[in-house]
Amino acid sequence: MQTDDHPADQFDAGELDFNETQHRHYRQCLKEAIVAGVLWTAALIFCGVVFFLVAYPPAAARPDTPPLVLGVPSWAFWGVVAPWFALIALAWLYAVYFVRDDEPFVPMPPDAEPVEGDS
Repeated sequence: MQTDDHPADQFDAGELDFNETQHRHYRQCLKEAIVAGVLWTAALIFCGVVFFLVAYPPAAARPDTPPLVLGVPSWAFWGVVAPWFALIALAWLYAVYFVRDDEPFVPMPPDAEPVEGDS
């Protein structure tokens, strides 16, 4: 339920074009998607390297008992658990400090930067 002082009540979505209201959201979503993709790719590479180097040593180099960290094999801890918690922390920090919320149908201020390709 919206109140009379809600900014979206002041505008009819049909009266405004995309560049006046939505390109901010598109750019913000694009930035968020790029950050998520970079974090995911970095985690994939890190986990793959840890698995390759630690989890699959040559047969002659394997110990009888695998080294444990908090009761978990070290390769699983450093290749799965640690990156998982690191990504949770990074996603939380990103959400708290960089993700913005914006009203969807409020026109851009006149001094806002235009989208590339606008005329």
